Amino acid sequence: MIGLVIWIVGPVSLIVLALITGSIIEHQHLNSLREREARLRIGVTNLEPGDLAGVEMRAIVGGQAVIAADRFKVWLGNLVSIFGGELKTLTSVMARARREAILRMLQQAEDLGADQVWNVRLDTSNIGKGEEGRGRGGVMAEIYAYGTAIRLRKGN
Repeated sequence: MIGLVIWIVGPVSLIVLALITGSIIEHQHLNSLREREARLRIGVTNLEPGDLAGVEMRAIVGGQAVIAADRFKVWLGNLVSIFGGELKTLTSVMARARREAILRMLQQAEDLGADQVWNVRLDTSNIGKGEEGRGRGGVMAEIYAYGTAIRLRKGN
């Protein structure tokens, strides 16, 4: 009887621990994103540069982020995928990776003294295929954000 209780309580305890730990880490990251987004004061557009006459400086900037889903989210996503529908637990991983990559790109532009970032593009890849491509590894999202940082001449 005790062996059966341990056999059940052990895995359930690990699942609960994974859920709590993953939630804490995700909330900390979301708070960090909100704070850093509020501090940055730089214009962003996905439009291509037009007239460059008023541009004093331009440079390519980029930011990369790789965010992994915790095992609980992967397990829950696998469960939902049996029945179909949106994998909301994994959607949040992609959103966090996108926000982090854009923030890193904007921080690089701000460090260069840029006023704006034009022609912003995002590239994504899934790098979580696991052992020998059999899907046994974690789910990870890689996002690369890049664009053209510009600084306008004073008076423009």
